[in-house]
Amino acid sequence: MLIPLARESPARQLILFGAAAANEAILQTDTGFASGSRVRGRKLMIGGREICYGSALTVAGPSGRTEAGLLPASVFNSIYFSHSKRYPVFQ
Repeated sequence: MLIPLARESPARQLILFGAAAANEAILQTDTGFASGSRVRGRKLMIGGREICYGSALTVAGPSGRTEAGLLPASVFNSIYFSHSKRYPVFQ
């Protein structure tokens, strides 16, 4: 299944927006705190490569957003931005 994820530098782990199964984790945000649940055992494929992320946190998502979650920049070895052509390259 393809889901849109926003690249988020400060995020320490993969965060998926949706209904949390249990309130077993607390996430601090810019606007306060959110409770959520941990998700394990799901594969994350980017560009045909499997990215290991350990576990993800599922929290209720903000209204009006099209992204399905936040992807930490730390899962990539490097990120290059082409300012002239306006696109990023993730490795």
